[in-house]
Amino acid sequence: MIKKLEIKSNPKVEIVFNNFPKFIRDKILSIRKLVLETAHEIDGLNMLEETLKWGEPSYLVKNGGFFTDCC
Repeated sequence: MIKKLEIKSNPKVEIVFNNFPKFIRDKILSIRKLVLETAHEIDGLNMLEETLKWGEPSYLVKNGGFFTDCC
């Protein structure tokens, strides 16, 4: 059975990524892809939130009744 992972993304994250110089943006988007691919492989993970913390992209996972920073 294929599990469904819900990804909630703050639209401001895309703006931050687009403001990086291209040579940095390409690398950081590769890291983002790796985070999202890895999240799909984690058993029991149903929701991932992509948001901004201190103005930088951050990823949160729901663990019980609260969110935990994962990156």
